[in-house]
Amino acid sequence: MRFLPHAVAWRPVLLSGLGLGLSFPPYPFPFLAWVALVPLLHRWERAPSAGALLLEAYLAFLVTFAVAFFWPLCHALPQAALASLTPLLALPLVMALPFGAAALVRRRLGHAVGLLALTTFYLVMEGGLSRGPLAFPWPLLGHTQAEALHFNQFADLTGVPGLTLWIWLLNLAVLALVRAPRRSSARGPALSLLVLLALPLAYGAWRRASLPPPEDRLPVGVVQPALGPKAWADVHDLTRIDTLVHQTVTFLQVAPARPHLLVWPETALPLPPVSAPGRVEARLRDQVARWGVPLLTGAVTRTPGGTYRNTALLFRPDGTTDRYDKHRLVPFAERVPFVDVLPALGALSVPAGGVAGYEPGNRQAPLRAGRLSVGVLICFESAFGNHPRPYIEQGADFLATLTQDGWWGRTPGYRQHLALTRLRAIETRRAVVQVSVSGVTALLLPDGTSAFELGWMERAARLAHVPVLTPTTFYSRHGDWLTGLALLAALLVTARSVYAARRAGSQPPTRPESGSCT
Repeated sequence: MRFLPHAVAWRPVLLSGLGLGLSFPPYPFPFLAWVALVPLLHRWERAPSAGALLLEAYLAFLVTFAVAFFWPLCHALPQAALASLTPLLALPLVMALPFGAAALVRRRLGHAVGLLALTTFYLVMEGGLSRGPLAFPWPLLGHTQAEALHFNQFADLTGVPGLTLWIWLLNLAVLALVRAPRRSSARGPALSLLVLLALPLAYGAWRRASLPPPEDRLPVGVVQPALGPKAWADVHDLTRIDTLVHQTVTFLQVAPARPHLLVWPETALPLPPVSAPGRVEARLRDQVARWGVPLLTGAVTRTPGGTYRNTALLFRPDGTTDRYDKHRLVPFAERVPFVDVLPALGALSVPAGGVAGYEPGNRQAPLRAGRLSVGVLICFESAFGNHPRPYIEQGADFLATLTQDGWWGRTPGYRQHLALTRLRAIETRRAVVQVSVSGVTALLLPDGTSAFELGWMERAARLAHVPVLTPTTFYSRHGDWLTGLALLAALLVTARSVYAARRAGSQPPTRPESGSCT
């Protein structure tokens, strides 16, 4: 291994890795992603082998993770922090695979087709990060633009894959501009770069100005208890309910308007005693009946089989309830992948949220109280662009994210979560109410801007006037269509490359001419 420091081109590795890392929220440098891939692309054109390129891309993304995604290592529970080390080392390798694979295509089909392969392979890779039991879409390249509100509004057409493709095109245009030997030959790349920046900027200005006025404004009360993560991890401690009830009663006494809904954060209701399984819910039903206002709250619930679910419960004043069980569970932290097939894998489960593993839900529909309809996202689910789409199809007035972002302290994690949630508002053109235990609790408008934010560990309740828009976006109707096109292009390029390799292998070796030196 002593040869590695000399074999690796460290300068492009560090420049690309650092630039990408600093382009992710909450760092205020999204524009760095527009050029951060250029050093790695320059190296991609000259690396001696696909293996060398794979290694260098892996190291670059490892630097990115060290800068932008170190915060899982700061989890309040040591076993959860240790468990996060493996995915933090493995995900950069997954993200590097397109570079190595595209180098093979470049060798067989040329530079231009190789760049096409690199771009499409990368989009397909990100599609894979967004699907299946191992899905973890947090580091998608398009997420670097989550707070670039002047440029990211076209996500209502393409979702995050469109933002990723746009970043790739910007980097390729900059690469071509840097490589242009003369001023005259730089005009094409410069014009391409100008168009790539002007079109999203113009669309964003037009789209934000053309959003219709809200059809209604629903008053919603949000409660942020600002309790520490270790106390919140005790799923048998019922005193947190006392804190939330006291905050809510005080809020209702001084609220300028009667809310149509109250919202508490993720897992606000702990497990009831086994001797009195309905005790917690019965208390909340009585409380909601006295308030006369529906309550949406997170809860840890127990299934008849003795397993657990991360649940959102809607208590109505008439005594009825509705529920949504979290579908997309954090791999290993909330559910071990493939544990249904190999139950022995359950030993790898980590009690990162108070219990060692949840069962996923199997129903996704808006929760309704009177004329109000809300689509619920629980924590990690707001990182998935496709997840809110069924709610929009079923007429949800707005989205609500219930979360506990205090596990990692005052690291970039909780700010990144809010930034990713902004994209859900833009993609669907629905307001999003995010309610957190520790912060940030916020109201995000349909263009991604914040109407208000409650700060880190600020114990407060707030009345949010949630705007209601009902038109659907192209992305809400058609979903992740761009990744499907990228997959088709990647398959065609791969097939052409395999055919070229086989054809080259079937050709007889060229014999040296008579008299030539062998």
